[in-house]
Amino acid sequence: MPISLVRCVLPVLVNPANRHRAVSLTYKQYRYAVTNATSDEEAAVLYETYGIPAGGKALFQAALAEVNPWTQVKVDTRNP
Repeated sequence: MPISLVRCVLPVLVNPANRHRAVSLTYKQYRYAVTNATSDEEAAVLYETYGIPAGGKALFQAALAEVNPWTQVKVDTRNP
């Protein structure tokens, strides 16, 4: 994973219990990951409007895809 993505999802991945929970980014994480090209005022409005918790399972699957040979996010490049 790219370093910027690791920085965004690390707080979720640190706690294994988050795999079965809905987790939300903090404002600081949301600002870094989503609204880094907007003003602080607009970023705050966007966070309040669109910042919702999401399932941690997808993050765990994507983060561990490199080490898990049976991952759900694996792509079969030989299949046309």
